[in-house]
Amino acid sequence: MAKTIIIADDHPLILTGLRTQLESLEGYRVLDEAIDGESALRLIRFLKPDIAILDISMPKMNGLEVLQAVFKDRLDTSIIMLSMYKDAKLIEKTQEEGAKGYLLKDTMLEELNICLETVAGGSTYLSQSMLAAAKAELSRHPELAGLSTMERKVFDLIKEARTTKEIARSLKISEKTVDNHRYNIVKKLGLPGGKNAILKYLISNKKDWS
Repeated sequence: MAKTIIIADDHPLILTGLRTQLESLEGYRVLDEAIDGESALRLIRFLKPDIAILDISMPKMNGLEVLQAVFKDRLDTSIIMLSMYKDAKLIEKTQEEGAKGYLLKDTMLEELNICLETVAGGSTYLSQSMLAAAKAELSRHPELAGLSTMERKVFDLIKEARTTKEIARSLKISEKTVDNHRYNIVKKLGLPGGKNAILKYLISNKKDWS
């Protein structure tokens, strides 16, 4: 049985390109399309598609707000987000909210089929160009591969010169937990001790964090 899909984007050319590509693939059926988030959410609630492909930046409700509403309503629709931006924090946010896929608009047509197959199979798909950027950073800093997901989030916020209090607020954890993560990062990276050990490490390697 064909997987049912709705698509939503406020740019007509994107909608047309998506529909055309989807209709060329076997095993998928486009039920409807929307040009804003509110309409997309109504379609998801009414049609209950297997998959919804949503632009992150839409009027009335953005894609992230639609994703949050789908999760809150405990709907079974798998959400794939579309975006123009290679924003790691935005991608992490969509994944935390339950998105099953993230595609960049400049490569979405090339990656659409494999993304759909991955999501339909119950796994999560991330744009290959985003994965390539992440791998490139790890190749420059292989020591980061040993950090846990939360330690990496703390590390990235320290890169932005955030304070412990700001990090705790951003990640919704206690300041003590942030300090524990800092300690673990320092230990895993083999840095000299001290309150600002991570910041000193970042400053000494500043040219490598582009």
